[in-house]
Amino acid sequence: MSTILIYGIDSLLGSYCAARLLQNPDTRICCLTSTLSIEETTDLLLFAATQVAEATATVPQREEIRSRLETVSSNLDRDALVSIATAGVDEAWYFVSAKEKESRAETLEGFMAALSPVHVKKFNYVVFDNPCNRELSTGKSVTNNTPAWISNEDISRQCQAQNIRYRIFLTGSVLGQSNRNLKNSGALPQFLEALHSFKVELEERAQQYFDYYALRCFAPANATLNILSAGIASGLILQIAQDKQIADSVFSIVNPQLTSFSALCEHISIAYGLGLLLVDDFGVLNAVDRAFHERVNGLQDQFLNISHVTPAKAGLLQLTAFDEPAQIELLEAIRTNQDDARTIRETRISDLPSRLSRKVITRNGSDLPYYVGGTGGSTIVLLNALGQGLEFWYPLIEELEKNHRVITWVPRGTLSPAPPFGLADQVKDLDAVVHNENIETCHLVGWCTGPKVAIDFYLRRPEKVESMAFLNSTFKCDDSPQELDSAYEKNLEFLCRRLIRKPSMADTMMKTFQSQAEEKDMNVLEGTDGQEIGVKVLSTINSRLRSFGLAPFRNERTTTNYAHQLVDFWSNDIRPKAPHVQCPVLLMSTEYDEIVSSASSRMAADLLSNACHIHVPAATHYCLYERADFVAELLGSFFEKSKNLSGTPSVRSTIDSAAGRVVLPRQSSPELADLPLREGA
Repeated sequence: MSTILIYGIDSLLGSYCAARLLQNPDTRICCLTSTLSIEETTDLLLFAATQVAEATATVPQREEIRSRLETVSSNLDRDALVSIATAGVDEAWYFVSAKEKESRAETLEGFMAALSPVHVKKFNYVVFDNPCNRELSTGKSVTNNTPAWISNEDISRQCQAQNIRYRIFLTGSVLGQSNRNLKNSGALPQFLEALHSFKVELEERAQQYFDYYALRCFAPANATLNILSAGIASGLILQIAQDKQIADSVFSIVNPQLTSFSALCEHISIAYGLGLLLVDDFGVLNAVDRAFHERVNGLQDQFLNISHVTPAKAGLLQLTAFDEPAQIELLEAIRTNQDDARTIRETRISDLPSRLSRKVITRNGSDLPYYVGGTGGSTIVLLNALGQGLEFWYPLIEELEKNHRVITWVPRGTLSPAPPFGLADQVKDLDAVVHNENIETCHLVGWCTGPKVAIDFYLRRPEKVESMAFLNSTFKCDDSPQELDSAYEKNLEFLCRRLIRKPSMADTMMKTFQSQAEEKDMNVLEGTDGQEIGVKVLSTINSRLRSFGLAPFRNERTTTNYAHQLVDFWSNDIRPKAPHVQCPVLLMSTEYDEIVSSASSRMAADLLSNACHIHVPAATHYCLYERADFVAELLGSFFEKSKNLSGTPSVRSTIDSAAGRVVLPRQSSPELADLPLREGA
């Protein structure tokens, strides 16, 4: 039984190559990973095995793959590696994208240093999405105190010093199917994933948008790509790696036939059921097109750089041209796989309420039901908006509970108990839940009105709060500047104060908001101006949420209670309290929030002593639902970074009005530099 050590098995090429290696029944895989469990890695390799198997081959069973697989923490623990070495390590593989090559330099250096004690004799280094299929630089480089990345020459010298035979593979942009556990599919698959998510998101706001309008993609008119099938590329890499006569060289794995980006857009249009149109004039993009450009700009830059390449070992390359029919067939299979994954995710989200553990405590004579999900990691307490149910949170809870324990509830006081039930009562409810759950420390995440509750609770129990994240916050108070209020808030305040003076207005106020919602939802696509329609679509709430947003106005009683709660909420001014908050705070606002103003979040970021403000383009007040994956990644990164954020200065978001788009700042704090800010320049 031979043992093969792999880093980067959670990449597309890494999983495909590992699946091919497992076709030999005498091969055992040991993978270094900190992102996947042994069961997730088994699932990943089982899926990859179905993709690389020949038509007549038998795909290994799950039990067989699991029995020949071992995972080791990617911290390169020497004791763990030495224990592996007792069985003998025949070769090592390292997979990395060109984009991550520099940031992974320290890991690669540690990996190569670990090869000596385990007596590895063969090392295969694979860099995919390689720009122009050559080294990123002629030597070492250092950027922002990042350890110098290791060049091909460095690898050659280190391998020769340890008497290790090596092969370096540089590939074009790799395309293939993957399962949900894949962490690094590569630039082009990530582009397709962003396209699929964006299409679903837009169609849930305006179902027929792509029936009438093409999605225009900005790129140079002559842009070309070198696209490889992951199945074919992994086969060629293994063929070269297993040839004992070929070693100590650099191999360029490329498609002999280039693809223009314009042609690729046509192939994608066929597979994805929409018009994807290449344009080289940024000025013709409407708001929807610009929103898509913001999402894929970094990814697009990566694979558009992979173009005219010269194979280093042309005689060894027997790649079949990845032509138009083959590309369309694979793109259609990828799209089907994405649809299936989306269906599975939506099923899990719809089943989430039944999976949450319901608990009840009694405070001041009335019941407070709350819900708990997830079991591992730190505790996150979600503070909902006044008057709203939990439907807005379910997709985010589904993401967060994978790595955290999550607790939330429906704020009381709108449905019951009867007024007065103000902000102070919301804080006492939070305190009661934290006490009942024996929470030592937690992260607080507040949406809309929730941040005021979080701040008051922090001032009451600062030792309980590790960090706070505020999503689409309102900090409106009685004498706050009018320019911080949205038009919706101004109208809401006028009606609430009138209702309290004249309770008989409850029916009128209820019907006013119900009719406004119905009117806004009608004829979203009407109009002749593409720019105007783009903004209307991006400003429109997800169709599944429209009825939930009217929860405070379901009847006259809830409308009256809600008005009393809001007037009490506005009487509470957080401005003098904010400087006393010392824990790290993340504030997120969005471009098309018609409920609260992003200026409110910017104001709070200036007042808080340790805050970061992020402004997300092309998102609404309900970003936590519509972009749950993005928000969950942002929160996860912030929670991790918040451990080192004491004394971090506030950071403001900016709007680049000249460019006509919202730009996210690069934070001044190095601890925040790795937050997943994929939305801006």
